[in-house]
Amino acid sequence: MQHLADVHVGLIRDRDEIAVPAGKGCSAFLDVEDVGHGAAAILADRAGHAGPAYDLTGPAAPTFEDVAGLLGGVLGRKLIYRAVSVPRFVIEQTQGGRPLAAALVMAALYSVQRFGRAAPVSPDFENLTGQPAGPLAAYLTRERARFA
Repeated sequence: MQHLADVHVGLIRDRDEIAVPAGKGCSAFLDVEDVGHGAAAILADRAGHAGPAYDLTGPAAPTFEDVAGLLGGVLGRKLIYRAVSVPRFVIEQTQGGRPLAAALVMAALYSVQRFGRAAPVSPDFENLTGQPAGPLAAYLTRERARFA
């Protein structure tokens, strides 16, 4: 989730746009705060968590079109999702000052989403912490000022 405010905030603020090569793929975004809650639960009972791996995901897997709609609703303006090609994304990112290596890694991560590999929602976070992960809408509302 945080990549929206850290990486894409310029386009969101300046052009009301999210432009990534994720196609119509979904992603089970997880708030970094929830990552911290998951880590705390494991550290509180290290012996009980020795060995297993956890698939920590958010409670839903929206597309970037959904993300644009949610964020537009929070901001009170229309945002669009522009599904760009990987080469276009890398060019735009590097022209904006991002190092090529970082742009390539980002493109690879968005390709995972594009091909449906980031969509499964797992119950592991709730099983681990006893609480559901925070929804994307809550994060967007909490960080509203960063996008305005």
